[in-house]
Amino acid sequence: NVHVSLVDSLTHSFPIAHAHVGAEFFRAMARAYVQDHKPRSSLLTFYGKDFPDFIAAFEPAHALPWLPDLARLEQAWSDCWAAADMPALPITSLRTLGADELAQSRLIAHPAARLVRSAWPVAELWQAHQSAQPDLSALEWRPQNVMLTRPQAQVLLRDLDDAAAAFTAALLEGATIEVAASCSPELDVGTMLHQLFDDGSIVEIRP
Repeated sequence: NVHVSLVDSLTHSFPIAHAHVGAEFFRAMARAYVQDHKPRSSLLTFYGKDFPDFIAAFEPAHALPWLPDLARLEQAWSDCWAAADMPALPITSLRTLGADELAQSRLIAHPAARLVRSAWPVAELWQAHQSAQPDLSALEWRPQNVMLTRPQAQVLLRDLDDAAAAFTAALLEGATIEVAASCSPELDVGTMLHQLFDDGSIVEIRP
């Protein structure tokens, strides 16, 4: 019964991956995971945090190389949804800083902010599976970077190009705005900052 409940928990936590590969394949994969990964907490909400990494090493799933990243996007969505509430800063907060001070500032991300960078179209796969009968025939198989935030208590998925993703990743890792901008010289930094603030991704500015 415990074994079955853990498999059911993974099915609940990764519904998109489950829908993508089908119940038989997913449950077989989940059973293999459960066999060697016992829960460390009685709260099954936290079970399966490393399931995407397990999928990447699960040989029968190698024919679907995008599946681990699809599961990582689901994990990021769950983490974004469950993250602590915190008031986001408005873009007007930047007005108190001069250009040089702003360049040397670090932006502290909202606890719900997540970035998933993938060589596969994980956001389009996610969106396609919002339908009971997903149509993948028109899917453009290209890399996608997905920023997840939670404005107005709803998880928002935003597709970022490589330049925006590199800038955002650097900020999330603690780089100053100037250093983050150097990762993407072609990026319109002002526009990207507006987007991050408008999406409620920033909670603090540290000069």
